[in-house]
Amino acid sequence: MQTLYPDYYAQFRCTADKCPITCCQEWKISVDDDTLKRWAALNPPVDSKLFTYVQDGQRVIALNSRHVCPFLEKNKLCRLVLEHGEDAISETCQVFPRETHSFADHEEASLMPCCPAVIDLWAAQDAAPLTFPHPNIDSIPFFIRSAVIDAILQQTDRLPEQILSACFYMIQEIHRKKSRQKTLFQIVFLKKAFVSFMMPWTTSRRTASTLFWSATNFY
Repeated sequence: MQTLYPDYYAQFRCTADKCPITCCQEWKISVDDDTLKRWAALNPPVDSKLFTYVQDGQRVIALNSRHVCPFLEKNKLCRLVLEHGEDAISETCQVFPRETHSFADHEEASLMPCCPAVIDLWAAQDAAPLTFPHPNIDSIPFFIRSAVIDAILQQTDRLPEQILSACFYMIQEIHRKKSRQKTLFQIVFLKKAFVSFMMPWTTSRRTASTLFWSATNFY
């Protein structure tokens, strides 16, 4: 199955001991079966008392009294990695902050913004504008998503919240008229047309609706 990646995905690097908010605190890290087997084979084996907490049938590393992973050293580095290498940590720790969303015919990888390093990656002064893959799928929801992302990236003079709000109301109007024609969505989200369609939503909702349908000529 094809996996799509945003352009910034491969640039991510964990900042480890330089991280201002470590992911080794407050979270209960699950211990998958493969990790448990690797721990048992280590010399010496990892103390089983460290993962006695059970949640939804899964083993989870029990945090200490400071709500911190017991493997986290004072220098903010993982003792497992220091003593046994990166392969010793659980799948959860190896994957975070990466995540994958599965669809019928493809997967999409992304990075979770709860990691400070991800935010820094997005906000870097010298970073190029973010780009995202557009799946070649004949689906209105996928088309809308791509169009909204493009609108946010192109309309730099407006807050993302304003653009998302305008997009939401436009999509709601189309849904209210029970129109599912992809042609209409393409007209609405064309780069030049989108700006003129978005402007009315700074006025009243009723005025915006009237102007919107007048501009699209779809009733």
